[in-house]
Amino acid sequence: MLFLDATLTPNRSLNPRTVNLVIAGVFCVSLLASAYFLQLGAFPVVGFFGLDALGLWFAFRWNMKRQSQRTNIKIDNENIYLQHFDGYGNEKRAQMPTAFTRVELAQQSAYDSQLSLSYGQRVLIIGQFLTRDEKAEFTDVLKASLLRARAFRYPAK
Repeated sequence: MLFLDATLTPNRSLNPRTVNLVIAGVFCVSLLASAYFLQLGAFPVVGFFGLDALGLWFAFRWNMKRQSQRTNIKIDNENIYLQHFDGYGNEKRAQMPTAFTRVELAQQSAYDSQLSLSYGQRVLIIGQFLTRDEKAEFTDVLKASLLRARAFRYPAK
């Protein structure tokens, strides 16, 4: 029986289509400004406009890769299954028993916290891209799901 099936993804400020529109706008403005400065005879400026646009393109591309990561969490009556995909196509999997896994939310500072699942000597940090409030909310969901899974597997008599 499945008690939790969740996918954690980072918050996105721009979708890929909007990013492409922004980059296209920057390239068009750079092209027009480059043509103007080229007409004035300041040809080295053209290269700097190109470098600015290229740097912005690389920054947006790196940001979109970071935002495409996700973590799948499934809890059944026996195990917790974790599957993390980073933005570069790498995948990490983990499995922990529900009976002995602990969910902990450590407050590192006034603005940051760390959500972890631990079993024995193994500690897995999850949801690093979530905000502090989202981590607190998801901690409650995880704990409730684990309690239901344990109660299903080990019913009180």
